[in-house]
Formats: sequence, structure tokens, C-alpha cells
Amino acid sequence: TNTLFLFEKKQGIDQAWYTYQPIHNVLFMIGAELGIVGLLIACAMLVWALMRFFRSPPLLGIIALALTMSLVDHFFWTLPAGVFMAALILGQISDEQ
Repeated sequence: TNTLFLFEKKQGIDQAWYTYQPIHNVLFMIGAELGIVGLLIACAMLVWALMRFFRSPPLLGIIALALTMSLVDHFFWTLPAGVFMAALILGQISDEQ
């Protein structure tokens, strides 16, 4: 975003720095950063996680919250705390009970 800001500034396009925002949807961000193969792998992991979820109903709230947050923010993909939370959620799902 900084490079785009500097490029447009040289071109004479004067916009505020805060108008340049990354994608705020995790699936779109994964697709933009990893391409179609990475997006397909991420979708396959999501389907796997949902299949595991239906075997363990107490995780309903955690999964619903994580999916809802991933639609409106890139927290689980870009911030270390979000990555740790996503790993914790996947670890809880994959734990055999």
C-alpha cells in the first residue's frame, strides 16, 4: 500500500494515506497472496475443519465466531495473535475426543 501511495503521489493523484486498505476478507486475501492453488488448499482445509466440527458440537461457537470474523477482517491471516488463535482452533478441532 505504501508503494501504491508513493506511485500515485508522483503521478499527481493526491489521496490521504488511510484510503489505501488491504482486503478485509480472509478468503480474498488468501487468494490475492497465494493464488488459486493456495485458495483451493485453504478452502479444502476449511471444509475439513467443518466436517470435524460436526463431530464435536461444543465447538460450534468457536467455529461460528472464527468464520464470521474472517468474512469482515483479516485478523486470522495477517496478525500473529490471529494466526495463533486460528492454530488453536484447528488444534481443538483435530483433537480426537
